[in-house]
Amino acid sequence: MKIFLERLLEQESAVSVSKFDWYIKNYQLKSVDYIRVVEPGKVYRNPNTGLFQKDRLTVQEYFQSLGIDEYFDPTDRSCLKVMQYRCINPWGYVGYQVGEELLIDAGYYLPLVKSVEVAGKLLQCPSFYTGYVSESSWRQGKQLQVIFHPDLNHYVLATDINRWQGQFTGKNGIYSFKDLIKGESQDRLITDLLRHNLSRLVALLDLENISLSDVLDKSICDDIAISLSGILSCCHLNGVQATADFLINSTVHEDQIGTTSLDYMRKFANYDVSEILYSQDCLFRNYLSGNSL
Repeated sequence: MKIFLERLLEQESAVSVSKFDWYIKNYQLKSVDYIRVVEPGKVYRNPNTGLFQKDRLTVQEYFQSLGIDEYFDPTDRSCLKVMQYRCINPWGYVGYQVGEELLIDAGYYLPLVKSVEVAGKLLQCPSFYTGYVSESSWRQGKQLQVIFHPDLNHYVLATDINRWQGQFTGKNGIYSFKDLIKGESQDRLITDLLRHNLSRLVALLDLENISLSDVLDKSICDDIAISLSGILSCCHLNGVQATADFLINSTVHEDQIGTTSLDYMRKFANYDVSEILYSQDCLFRNYLSGNSL
């Protein structure tokens, strides 16, 4: 489990401990292609298309884009671990690429609520970033738009990035954004979120009379073997609904920068994640036997 989380954090944060010497060597050299940001956590979008664009950056500029340059210490390799948890990507995702939408669903975060007029009615709409809005929808500097959220079954005021304007609930000791970027807190959080995603995924598979054991160790799309660690990583990358669609219909989904379900299923295959299957109430003990919760 520890190795899986280390690899996941390295992938999601885009900061690699193994590249410490390379970072030092290229600190002032244009050597990294990365997405342009207005500031850490705020992607720059082409006004005409709403799409992001990339620039060639020095390592220092790259770390500045992630909001973590102040933590880089060329005399101490362990600084990179701290940087992994604290990095914020162009869409405002943090560390393991944790965002508002999943934290809301898992009970860690309460979104800001705003009054919005929809079809002549004044509604109280939660406001947060959601992947259900396409990148091209944000052209011409648009930052907010009302959408009907298919999972929540009501309207939300979608934001163009994770803005973190809501409140943390204190679940598992996370009372603030400052708590969120602490290593211990984030490791506990991601373990809980992976369990949460797995529970939701199994419920969706149950609706199709499919058990988790039905899909494990089978091949899908380009003969990729399905593993539990691969499934967990796909849920984290694309969300539970998209992962269920992938497992049921072989539909390949991708994130904002084009990373696909297949990429993660390959990259994170066959890690030991047995810890995820167990909790104090043994909630997950029947998953692999094909029994419903």
